Amino acid sequence: MMRARRWSACAALTWGIALGGRTAAAEEAGPLRVAILPGAASDSVPPAIEASLRESVREGLRAGGAGLIESASTGGLLDDCGELQCLAALRERIGVAYVVRSSFAAIDRDYALHLDLIDTRDGAAVASFDDRCSLCGLAEMRARTEAGAEGLLAPLRVDAPAPSILAVATTPAGAEVTIDGEVIGAAPFERVMTPGRHRLEIRHPGHVGAVQEVSVVDGVRTELRVELTPTPTPKVCRLPGVLALAGGVPLVAGGIGLLAIDGRPRPLGCDPTASACAEFETTWSGAAALVGGAVLTTLGAVALHRLRKSRTGRARR
Repeated sequence: MMRARRWSACAALTWGIALGGRTAAAEEAGPLRVAILPGAASDSVPPAIEASLRESVREGLRAGGAGLIESASTGGLLDDCGELQCLAALRERIGVAYVVRSSFAAIDRDYALHLDLIDTRDGAAVASFDDRCSLCGLAEMRARTEAGAEGLLAPLRVDAPAPSILAVATTPAGAEVTIDGEVIGAAPFERVMTPGRHRLEIRHPGHVGAVQEVSVVDGVRTELRVELTPTPTPKVCRLPGVLALAGGVPLVAGGIGLLAIDGRPRPLGCDPTASACAEFETTWSGAAALVGGAVLTTLGAVALHRLRKSRTGRARR
């Protein structure tokens, strides 16, 4: 039953919002300066309970972010202040943007709570709170009053705009990213950006660099994923190295053979009656074949080694 009464009380809660162009004060630097009008004492609510409820109004306004201006610091301006001229004086002399008028009444066994948030520029109520609490204890009445006072400031709150974020990811990861000529760092990363078009340059060793233009929308998270292409490498043919080895090895073998037979008698064309047979003279030809073969073999081996090393490096990348 108590829950039903609470729901009915919440249903009776109304917000009278007549803001028009009155939210400019919420955009000023610092907390919103609010003062509480003393108000006339209620004939139906015990003074102790009324004082406790007025304190709940203060607590609610503080919880809503208001900078409360106490009556003692107004030089008596808050006393019996209800006219537009008085409100203007509060605004000009002390910087009070809004005042709160509160009233409490006991009707049978119910309590009626009413709060108005009044703009000191024109005396208009920009927000109101009404609640009727049936068979409530003091703690519940205070809780409702505090919540209502805090809610008075809700129409004046201006939420901070969401940032514009650019999220960049690359394949492979770790690519260096430059935005509008400024080196940002290695991807992936997220960065708050100004709305509009931006030019991105992406580089990674062993890959072709990429240039992208992206539009960043105000208050929106924009994602950009860039896949880089590996740098093409020219095909290295094995044929020169193989041919060099194929020509160099036989030459080395031939040079060794020619040097081996140098100075030996020729087996053919030797006159048996002669005192001596002709001899092979292959020193220079053998040396030339040996040197030439060694050069070709070395060149072929180096070429094949470099080819293998370059292929291994590409495979690792």
